[in-house]
Amino acid sequence: MKILKKTGLTLFVLLSSGSVFSADDSSFWNQELTNLMRSSKENTFANWSNDPSIQVGAIGYLNYLNGEFTLVSTDMVDDPVYFLTKRKDEKWEFSSKNTSKNSSEVKVDGGYLDPNSGVKVDVGMEHSWVFSKAKSLAATYIIAVEAYTNNPYGLVADKWDIIKSAAEKTPYIDHETGDISQGFGYISGVKWASRGVAIASNDAEGQYSIVTSMNVTSPKKDQIGLTPKLISEKGSNSVTATKFPATRDEIGELVPVAFTFTSIDGKRPINNWTQPINQLELIINSKPGSTYITKWQIAYKTVTNKNIQHKSGAFPAPQSASVYLPKDAVDVQLSIKLPGVFSSNRCEVVWKDPINQWNKGKKEVQTYGIWPANAWCTELKSSIR
Repeated sequence: MKILKKTGLTLFVLLSSGSVFSADDSSFWNQELTNLMRSSKENTFANWSNDPSIQVGAIGYLNYLNGEFTLVSTDMVDDPVYFLTKRKDEKWEFSSKNTSKNSSEVKVDGGYLDPNSGVKVDVGMEHSWVFSKAKSLAATYIIAVEAYTNNPYGLVADKWDIIKSAAEKTPYIDHETGDISQGFGYISGVKWASRGVAIASNDAEGQYSIVTSMNVTSPKKDQIGLTPKLISEKGSNSVTATKFPATRDEIGELVPVAFTFTSIDGKRPINNWTQPINQLELIINSKPGSTYITKWQIAYKTVTNKNIQHKSGAFPAPQSASVYLPKDAVDVQLSIKLPGVFSSNRCEVVWKDPINQWNKGKKEVQTYGIWPANAWCTELKSSIR
């Protein structure tokens, strides 16, 4: 994959003379779009400004609060050993609350001749958005390609000298130990869109609409080879819109609209990093209605200390326990015993590398049972956000 050239990318900014809306708001909109994406695309950062430096393998540092990435090195970009691509054909759509969208066919006055197919187009698609609340946004992307790493551990070990060299140009490295602080790392996954539109409304009651030659907000391919074309647009003075109808689904014409980030902590990768993790937290609780006593024991090692360490405790239902472990804890083993009359119910969960297995460094395990009947425990998946 070559470094992106923004083929077909058009930016329209419609501003009133009294508006306080400016290019500086891009950080705000990137953060807002990231928050919307996270509701269904966990651990994803948005690329509101379509920054072309967002490519797999790009090394730099990330502001986790607004998702802005600062490029330091391209020496690992698209490394064929560690990065793969696969075709996608899916629609991503996000919008703030109190935002509505409508799509319908409209007649194109006078029509136009499609340059690729020679077909005369008389009917187009009109897409319109209404933003009833200030500081609202909407975005629709047709994802065509996903780029990702297939071996983050091997990559960091093999490319450590490149990563360290890049970090030495920033404040993120301890020059005595060579350890790198969280926030510095590399882009580990990118979603590339073939077409889409992103709209931001600074004021309430903002409106925006476009007429296109085909339904550019649908992932379905056009069967007669029409080129996606913007025919007309209109919008309120306080609305900003970015559109990129690419002519063909080719990688060189795609735009990076979202990405995931691998941060370095010391000399280890933290995959799908979204915020600093200073310690690990394991929550053990009783499901409402339980009556068992929960006895628990944790055994673990750390990256710097291979001796097994232990923690243990007990609590009656419906109480819970929060257990804190070092962020470099590895081979964590949780053993739970739920004592019965003649025997105890037992369960065990093991995490080899919890900082890469627990969402944001946290994990919850729940016990349940009505004494003295059978009881159980279960690991809750992505329960903590």
